[in-house]
Amino acid sequence: ISRLSGVPSKLGQIEAGWDGLRPHLKFADLTLEDERRQQGLALTEVEGTLSWWALLVGDLQFHTLEIKRPVLTIRRDKDGAMHVAGIKLGKKSEGRGGFGDWLLGQDEVIIRDAIVTWQDEVRNAPALKFTGVSARMVNGGVTHQIGFIATPPADIAAPIDVRAELRGASLLNMGEWTGSVYARMDSGNVAAWGAYLPI
Repeated sequence: ISRLSGVPSKLGQIEAGWDGLRPHLKFADLTLEDERRQQGLALTEVEGTLSWWALLVGDLQFHTLEIKRPVLTIRRDKDGAMHVAGIKLGKKSEGRGGFGDWLLGQDEVIIRDAIVTWQDEVRNAPALKFTGVSARMVNGGVTHQIGFIATPPADIAAPIDVRAELRGASLLNMGEWTGSVYARMDSGNVAAWGAYLPI
Protein backbone atom coordinates (compact mmCIF):
# COMPACT_ATOMS: atom_id res chain seq x y z
CA ILE A 1 0.00 0.00 0.00
CA SER A 2 2.85 2.38 0.84
CA ARG A 3 4.53 1.59 -2.49
CA LEU A 4 1.37 2.30 -4.48
CA SER A 5 0.48 5.48 -2.62
CA GLY A 6 3.98 6.83 -2.10
CA VAL A 7 3.16 7.86 1.49
CA PRO A 8 3.47 6.09 4.88
CA SER A 9 0.58 3.76 5.71
CA LYS A 10 -0.54 1.67 8.68
CA LEU A 11 -2.82 -1.37 8.53
CA GLY A 12 -4.57 -2.76 11.57
CA GLN A 13 -5.94 -6.05 10.23
CA ILE A 14 -6.34 -8.04 7.01
CA GLU A 15 -8.58 -11.04 6.31
CA ALA A 16 -8.71 -13.26 3.22
CA GLY A 17 -11.54 -15.37 1.84
CA TRP A 18 -13.54 -16.07 -1.30
CA ASP A 19 -16.32 -14.27 -3.16
CA GLY A 20 -17.62 -17.10 -5.31
CA LEU A 21 -14.57 -18.12 -7.36
CA ARG A 22 -12.68 -14.86 -6.80
CA PRO A 23 -10.23 -14.15 -3.95
CA HIS A 24 -11.62 -11.61 -1.48
CA LEU A 25 -9.69 -9.33 0.91
CA LYS A 26 -10.92 -7.31 3.86
CA PHE A 27 -8.83 -4.56 5.45
CA ALA A 28 -9.53 -2.84 8.77
CA ASP A 29 -8.11 0.36 10.31
CA LEU A 30 -6.02 1.54 7.37
CA THR A 31 -4.49 5.02 7.61
CA LEU A 32 -2.36 7.05 5.21
CA GLU A 33 -0.23 10.03 6.22
CA ASP A 34 0.27 13.04 3.95
CA GLU A 35 3.58 14.64 3.03
CA ARG A 36 3.34 16.79 6.16
CA ARG A 37 3.06 13.65 8.35
CA GLN A 38 -0.57 14.44 9.13
CA GLN A 39 -3.41 11.95 8.70
CA GLY A 40 -4.72 12.22 5.14
CA LEU A 41 -7.01 9.19 5.09
CA ALA A 42 -8.57 6.93 7.70
CA LEU A 43 -10.41 3.79 6.60
CA THR A 44 -12.28 1.68 9.11
CA GLU A 45 -13.22 -0.98 6.55
CA VAL A 46 -12.19 -1.80 2.97
CA GLU A 47 -13.31 -4.86 1.03
CA GLY A 48 -12.07 -5.97 -2.37
CA THR A 49 -12.65 -8.83 -4.79
CA LEU A 50 -9.49 -9.46 -6.77
CA SER A 51 -9.16 -9.89 -10.52
CA TRP A 52 -7.75 -13.29 -11.49
CA TRP A 53 -6.06 -11.85 -14.59
CA ALA A 54 -4.19 -9.27 -12.54
CA LEU A 55 -2.96 -11.94 -10.11
CA LEU A 56 -1.63 -14.02 -13.01
CA VAL A 57 0.51 -11.10 -14.22
CA GLY A 58 1.59 -10.13 -10.71
CA ASP A 59 -0.47 -6.94 -10.35
CA LEU A 60 -2.87 -5.85 -7.59
CA GLN A 61 -6.14 -5.11 -9.35
CA PHE A 62 -9.64 -5.39 -7.95
CA HIS A 63 -12.77 -6.49 -9.77
CA THR A 64 -14.66 -4.56 -7.07
CA LEU A 65 -13.20 -2.31 -4.37
CA GLU A 66 -15.60 -1.10 -1.66
CA ILE A 67 -14.56 1.50 0.91
CA LYS A 68 -16.84 2.04 3.91
CA ARG A 69 -17.01 5.14 6.11
CA PRO A 70 -13.67 6.69 5.09
CA VAL A 71 -12.48 9.99 6.56
CA LEU A 72 -10.67 11.81 3.79
CA THR A 73 -8.91 15.13 3.19
CA ILE A 74 -8.62 16.69 -0.30
CA ARG A 75 -6.21 19.62 -0.52
CA ARG A 76 -5.17 22.08 -3.22
CA ASP A 77 -1.73 23.38 -2.32
CA LYS A 78 -0.36 26.87 -2.96
CA ASP A 79 1.01 25.77 -6.34
CA GLY A 80 -2.40 24.47 -7.46
CA ALA A 81 -1.50 20.77 -7.19
CA MET A 82 -4.19 18.43 -5.86
CA HIS A 83 -3.58 16.05 -2.95
CA VAL A 84 -6.07 13.31 -2.05
CA ALA A 85 -5.47 11.57 1.28
CA GLY A 86 -1.96 13.01 1.27
CA ILE A 87 -1.23 11.61 -2.20
CA LYS A 88 -0.30 14.12 -4.88
CA LEU A 89 -2.39 13.40 -7.99
CA GLY A 90 -0.37 12.79 -11.12
CA LYS A 91 2.80 12.07 -9.16
CA LYS A 92 5.02 9.75 -11.20
CA SER A 93 5.69 6.31 -9.77
CA GLU A 94 7.64 3.74 -11.76
CA GLY A 95 6.72 5.46 -15.04
CA ARG A 96 3.01 5.72 -14.20
CA GLY A 97 0.75 8.21 -12.50
CA GLY A 98 1.12 6.57 -9.11
CA PHE A 99 -1.83 5.75 -6.86
CA GLY A 100 -4.29 7.85 -8.88
CA ASP A 101 -3.68 5.89 -12.07
CA TRP A 102 -3.81 2.63 -10.12
CA LEU A 103 -7.26 3.63 -8.83
CA LEU A 104 -8.42 4.38 -12.39
CA GLY A 105 -7.31 0.88 -13.34
CA GLN A 106 -9.71 -0.84 -10.92
CA ASP A 107 -12.89 -2.19 -12.55
CA GLU A 108 -15.27 -0.72 -9.96
CA VAL A 109 -14.70 1.49 -6.90
CA ILE A 110 -17.51 2.15 -4.41
CA ILE A 111 -17.38 4.56 -1.47
CA ARG A 112 -20.09 4.56 1.19
CA ASP A 113 -20.88 7.13 3.90
CA ALA A 114 -17.63 9.10 3.74
CA ILE A 115 -16.60 12.32 5.46
CA VAL A 116 -14.58 14.52 3.10
CA THR A 117 -12.81 17.74 4.04
CA TRP A 118 -11.80 20.21 1.30
CA GLN A 119 -8.82 22.48 1.98
CA ASP A 120 -7.93 25.19 -0.55
CA GLU A 121 -4.59 26.90 0.03
CA VAL A 122 -4.86 28.86 -3.24
CA ARG A 123 -8.01 30.71 -2.14
CA ASN A 124 -7.01 30.53 1.54
CA ALA A 125 -10.57 29.51 2.37
CA PRO A 126 -11.78 27.83 5.57
CA ALA A 127 -11.90 24.04 5.48
CA LEU A 128 -15.19 22.75 4.06
CA LYS A 129 -16.55 19.43 5.37
CA PHE A 130 -18.93 17.18 3.41
CA THR A 131 -20.77 14.33 5.13
CA GLY A 132 -22.76 11.35 3.87
CA VAL A 133 -20.59 11.14 0.77
CA SER A 134 -21.29 8.13 -1.44
CA ALA A 135 -19.61 7.52 -4.80
CA ARG A 136 -19.25 4.91 -7.51
CA MET A 137 -16.66 4.80 -10.29
CA VAL A 138 -16.72 2.25 -13.11
CA ASN A 139 -13.59 2.08 -15.26
CA GLY A 140 -13.19 0.49 -18.66
CA GLY A 141 -9.82 1.26 -20.20
CA VAL A 142 -9.79 5.01 -20.85
CA THR A 143 -13.52 5.44 -20.10
CA HIS A 144 -14.58 6.38 -16.58
CA GLN A 145 -18.15 6.73 -15.30
CA ILE A 146 -18.36 8.56 -11.98
CA GLY A 147 -21.25 9.52 -9.74
CA PHE A 148 -21.40 10.87 -6.22
CA ILE A 149 -23.66 12.60 -3.73
CA ALA A 150 -22.44 14.74 -0.82
CA THR A 151 -23.97 16.91 1.88
CA PRO A 152 -22.21 20.23 2.59
CA PRO A 153 -22.93 22.31 5.73
CA ALA A 154 -26.62 23.25 5.84
CA ASP A 155 -25.88 27.00 5.77
CA ILE A 156 -24.04 26.63 2.45
CA ALA A 157 -26.13 24.29 0.29
CA ALA A 158 -28.50 21.36 -0.03
CA PRO A 159 -27.03 17.96 -0.94
CA ILE A 160 -25.05 17.89 -4.19
CA ASP A 161 -25.48 15.25 -6.89
CA VAL A 162 -22.75 14.92 -9.56
CA ARG A 163 -22.49 12.58 -12.56
CA ALA A 164 -19.61 12.44 -15.02
CA GLU A 165 -18.55 10.41 -18.04
CA LEU A 166 -14.90 11.02 -18.84
CA ARG A 167 -12.22 9.72 -21.20
CA GLY A 168 -8.57 9.82 -20.20
CA ALA A 169 -5.64 7.46 -19.87
CA SER A 170 -3.59 8.99 -17.05
CA LEU A 171 -3.71 11.69 -14.39
CA LEU A 172 -0.30 12.75 -15.67
CA ASN A 173 -2.06 14.15 -18.77
CA MET A 174 -5.24 15.72 -17.39
CA GLY A 175 -5.17 18.37 -20.13
CA GLU A 176 -5.98 15.66 -22.69
CA TRP A 177 -9.09 14.39 -20.88
CA THR A 178 -12.54 14.90 -22.41
CA GLY A 179 -16.09 14.20 -21.27
CA SER A 180 -19.21 15.64 -19.72
CA VAL A 181 -20.26 16.49 -16.16
CA TYR A 182 -23.76 16.98 -14.74
CA ALA A 183 -24.31 18.56 -11.32
CA ARG A 184 -27.49 19.26 -9.34
CA MET A 185 -27.96 21.32 -6.20
CA ASP A 186 -31.53 22.25 -5.27
CA SER A 187 -30.57 25.28 -3.17
CA GLY A 188 -27.46 27.11 -2.07
CA ASN A 189 -26.04 30.21 -0.41
CA VAL A 190 -24.24 32.05 -3.21
CA ALA A 191 -22.46 34.40 -0.82
CA ALA A 192 -21.10 31.48 1.23
CA TRP A 193 -19.85 29.69 -1.89
CA GLY A 194 -17.89 32.81 -2.82
CA ALA A 195 -15.08 31.76 -0.48
CA TYR A 196 -14.59 28.55 -2.47
CA LEU A 197 -15.62 29.30 -6.06
CA PRO A 198 -14.88 32.16 -8.49
CA ILE A 199 -18.44 33.58 -8.45
